[in-house]
Amino acid sequence: TELKTKADLLERLQQANVPVVWRPFHELNGNWFWWGKQGPGNFKRLWITMYDYFVKDRKLNNLIWVLCYTGEPDSAWYPGDKYVDIAGADTYDKGDSSMPYMYKAVKDITGTRIPIAYHECGTPPDPDKCLKDGVMWSWWMEWHTQHLRNVDTVYLKKLYDHELIITRDEVPDIMKVYGKKMKK
Repeated sequence: TELKTKADLLERLQQANVPVVWRPFHELNGNWFWWGKQGPGNFKRLWITMYDYFVKDRKLNNLIWVLCYTGEPDSAWYPGDKYVDIAGADTYDKGDSSMPYMYKAVKDITGTRIPIAYHECGTPPDPDKCLKDGVMWSWWMEWHTQHLRNVDTVYLKKLYDHELIITRDEVPDIMKVYGKKMKK
């Protein structure tokens, strides 16, 4: 089955001490993917079935479970805190807005119990506007190809140089720091 195939691959990563940001079924409450077409009840059963198989049956402990709404988060689709490590939403609205309404909609569902991410965006939010609006995305992901090419390079440089933004070159080498402690 598909779940077994995925679990086999994820198990190999677990054996290599590789954590995985696992974001299945993105834009879950849209109706454009098969997993969103049958409504929130069936989606939650699907999510929990995958979670139980991976975590309980296959004993995968290297997954960070990420729930991704459309730009209109809806609590009816939330499978529960037990099954989610990070939640968020995505939209491709133009402009550098902090997306306070989308952030608040996710926060109304999860509270402050878990981090909130801006999963996919056409234009990343301005960090100064995020600060001003109290919108603290744990991350945002600039979507690729034409979306990235449409963002002004001066704006992107401002973003990546901003003190609130941690870029890849600023992330510590966790294997160097923790790798020896993790080996058995």
